[in-house]
Amino acid sequence: MTNGDGMGTSDQYGGYNGAPDRYDWMVVVKQEKLSIQNNYQVNLTPSADLLQPGHANPDPIRYEMRRQWVVQGDLKDTARHIYAKRVLRFDEDSWQITGGEMYDGRGEL
Repeated sequence: MTNGDGMGTSDQYGGYNGAPDRYDWMVVVKQEKLSIQNNYQVNLTPSADLLQPGHANPDPIRYEMRRQWVVQGDLKDTARHIYAKRVLRFDEDSWQITGGEMYDGRGEL
């Protein structure tokens, strides 16, 4: 991952960019969740106004309630990867990955 400083894998780019056949995928649930969407005001906010100690200024950040599909991938016995399980959330309208969790072989995040 470019500028990842070893904190991610190349198939993490954009949420998941790897071979889908390494994992057994299943839909866990479809749910509505708050998600950062149509966040144009953040791009117009000067960095000095956006960045605060400990967190970003929440005023220009826009959230929407969105339908999301939670999909889980469990690493197949025949494949090797540092992530034994992936849980990804897909926005139903754009099918973009809005978030996810990766778990190692010990089941730790």
